[in-house]
Amino acid sequence: MLGGIHSLHRIAADTPSYRATVFNILCSYLRDTTKNKDVEAADAGTSIVEQTILDLLFKCEDGEKYIYEGLQANLSGVRCPEAALRGAHLEGARLIDAHLDGADLKNAHLEGAGLRNAHLEEADLRNTHLEGAYLFLAHLYRAHLDRANLNGAHLNGAILSGAYLEGANLMGAHLERANLNGAHLKGADLSYAHLEVANLSEAHLDGADLVGPHLEGAYLRGAHGVILPNSYEINDRGVVVKKVEPADRQ
Repeated sequence: MLGGIHSLHRIAADTPSYRATVFNILCSYLRDTTKNKDVEAADAGTSIVEQTILDLLFKCEDGEKYIYEGLQANLSGVRCPEAALRGAHLEGARLIDAHLDGADLKNAHLEGAGLRNAHLEEADLRNTHLEGAYLFLAHLYRAHLDRANLNGAHLNGAILSGAYLEGANLMGAHLERANLNGAHLKGADLSYAHLEVANLSEAHLDGADLVGPHLEGAYLRGAHGVILPNSYEINDRGVVVKKVEPADRQ
């Protein structure tokens, strides 16, 4: 099996006109062979064959040219827990409902990727490029996103409880109704982010940039290091509301 996979990759390397075909064949193989894994097989992690395909399609050694540049993978529904994808090229990839829990995605390129309902629990996403990525309802419990670039990313309804986002760039990100209970956001850039009705209870916000965010209805009871913009206040239920100025009460 491994010999056949390497042969296909060599064909793609030598013949540019076959690259898209080889790329799509191997992506299809990953989808078909992993999405129906039983629980026991899934718990065993990513197999040697699966990891080999991931290495050939999405990674390249330092100094080597990445031959599949510009191709967007369809990996929706794949189950590759604890996969080694450090520095991987997954720009614009479809990873809807994918199971990559515990995966190493440090420094990976996921700009514009579709990760709706993806499982990334405890994954390593430090320094990862997620600009404009679609992470609606994604499962990121205790994921490591320190210094990740999530500028303009869509995290509506995502589960980020206990996640590590220290120094992350969340400028303009959409976090409406996201669960950030106990998340670590020290030094994160949340300027102009959308946090309406988000759960930030017990979150760590020391040094976080909260310039111009949308905070209406966010829940901040027990949050640490909160410095709200002057236009907001926290009511007795721990919910952020717009300040009512004296002139507005008349």
